Amino acid sequence: NATGWVRVDDAESAPDACTASNVAAALNLAQACEERNIPHVHFSSDLVFDGQHVRPYHEDDRRAPLSVYGNSKAQAEDELLALSKAFVIRTAAFFSPHDIHNFAMNLITALRSDGRFAASADHHITPTFVPHLARFAIDMLIDGEAGLWHASNGEELSWHEFAQRLALACDLDPDKIDRACPDELGWVAERPPRSGLVSRHGQLLPSLDCAIAEFAQGI
Repeated sequence: NATGWVRVDDAESAPDACTASNVAAALNLAQACEERNIPHVHFSSDLVFDGQHVRPYHEDDRRAPLSVYGNSKAQAEDELLALSKAFVIRTAAFFSPHDIHNFAMNLITALRSDGRFAASADHHITPTFVPHLARFAIDMLIDGEAGLWHASNGEELSWHEFAQRLALACDLDPDKIDRACPDELGWVAERPPRSGLVSRHGQLLPSLDCAIAEFAQGI
């Protein structure tokens, strides 16, 4: 299920629409799949956490969402994991050269246009390369896995550090990347200061270095 409400800030003023998409619709699809014995995977988010840990979160850590969007994802987890064959992957900070609407591609577009780019140095995430995530999800479905899993490229860093790593890999100027606070970035919804994800099952995706290298080759 790659659908859903993804506009984290807009959800603050449209909680009913966000919940309808991320909870009710997700549950309807999962139930339909379960009734027909169709393998199904649902994607959740690091935004179900409040960011108060000094270490990355694993699957069993307590959730405490700070936003409407994060709350909708937590509700969906509860509903779906009550199903017998539910398979839920929590992941974070998607990036890919195949989609222009993500942080990494916005960065590349700005720097290639000789512009500047702003990113938070105070919010830490574990980025996830979409092709790696897709391959992992398909392999897990084929193996008949279920339950709740965390999947990312395994390295926690700030959005600003991530932007600099991407710029260097793509032969662009990292000095054109500015540090910015949430207000300067136009954020409405509160984000956790640290929402890195690790899995009790070990490192499931390739390293972030590998992911960034593949991204740079693909743009």
